[in-house]
Amino acid sequence: MMYRQIIGMVALIGISATWTVDATFSSAEAPHLQAGRDWLYDVQVSIHKAATNSPKWHSNRRVVQAHVHDINHLLDLAWKAARQANHKAAGRHVRQAAALIERAARKEYLRHDDAAQILALIRRAWPESSI
Repeated sequence: MMYRQIIGMVALIGISATWTVDATFSSAEAPHLQAGRDWLYDVQVSIHKAATNSPKWHSNRRVVQAHVHDINHLLDLAWKAARQANHKAAGRHVRQAAALIERAARKEYLRHDDAAQILALIRRAWPESSI
């Protein structure tokens, strides 16, 4: 019994330390990069809300969550590529994310209205991506 408590405390300490390091890194970034993260955060929150309100959320939650994860991953890759001044890769990732959003709407993992709003947010942040 004592062994399980110790393992649980070690795991909790490890998670807390990881979160603290990650939060420190985020706050140390330049202000213009934090502003870039704001649009990404807004889009990711919008995608999650749209997914939980979708017709398929209760019947096919894992697939919907996988789509949301993939979309968020592509948007994160786009942000990182843009941060490294790799605009070609950033545009490619944004277009791939937009295609997944449209596919999610067709499969009813997102509502069409929600998908249109999310795409509008992305277009505002990435006007040069031609999505």
